[in-house]
Amino acid sequence: MSEKILFLHNSEKDQMYYQGELPENYQVDTIFKNGSNIKKAIQRIWFQNKFPFYKAISLSSWYKKEFDTIIIEILQSKKDTIAFIKKRYPKSRIILWYWNTVESTRVYPDDPICKDCELWSFDQRDCDRYGIKYNTQFYNRNIHLPIEKETIDVFFLGADKGRGKLLEALKDRLEEQGFRCFFHVTEDGRTVQTKLSYKKGIAYEKALKILAKSKAILDVGIQGQQGLTLRVLEALFFSKKLITTNQDIANYDFYLPSNIFILNDNIEGLSEFMTQPYEEVAKDTIDYYEFSNWIRRFEN
Repeated sequence: MSEKILFLHNSEKDQMYYQGELPENYQVDTIFKNGSNIKKAIQRIWFQNKFPFYKAISLSSWYKKEFDTIIIEILQSKKDTIAFIKKRYPKSRIILWYWNTVESTRVYPDDPICKDCELWSFDQRDCDRYGIKYNTQFYNRNIHLPIEKETIDVFFLGADKGRGKLLEALKDRLEEQGFRCFFHVTEDGRTVQTKLSYKKGIAYEKALKILAKSKAILDVGIQGQQGLTLRVLEALFFSKKLITTNQDIANYDFYLPSNIFILNDNIEGLSEFMTQPYEEVAKDTIDYYEFSNWIRRFEN
């Protein structure tokens, strides 16, 4: 009989990433019960302080079941949950998954919370640096774009994360060359003063509608990051052009010069790149990065 695997994600707003067919022995669930932001805040407070009936009041129903393997994204905000899981499942294989760089999560492999857990990351550089295991970024082929007319040349969506000045410069240079740009940048703790108009976060369904109108996605990684971002896989799964600062992307199996433009010190050749037709990528290559195959790689 196959081992029972649980993958815990943060909230119901992320649910669409994990929709689709999975084996019966796999379960995907939220950490806390779904509800309004106020209700979820109360659940977290109740859980962190171990008030009466804190498990039943705060946690989704997964904690009542048994699992051989539990995968959870590692973040500072989840350390209490990880500690609970380690105590609740002392014989289970606990995998802590870095969906962001180690530095940006601020939970380093020598943190006591990581003891007796397997550490995996999407970033090969972090894997080499910290001696942890590698698995790719993932996406879900069951997410579909609405039908929209392309009215945007280059689309960027993301938090500042120290990229504000670079994003500002890229937007100026792209618009100087006549490209129609749509940048939706949100503020965070690393925001610096720029001419960018910072906006509030938007629901992913709205982001997909803007993406459907876009010819190309701009991918600007944070400093020190090598792994694939979600933007790269959106471009791959939706057959969109990709403009990226990730120099390592040329080493991936889906890389095609007609589909992916690697930014260096200049953007010479970008106009020609944008006029070239998109070259279809083999289905088997795309499927490798699909969520169901991503989670199976932990089992294998």
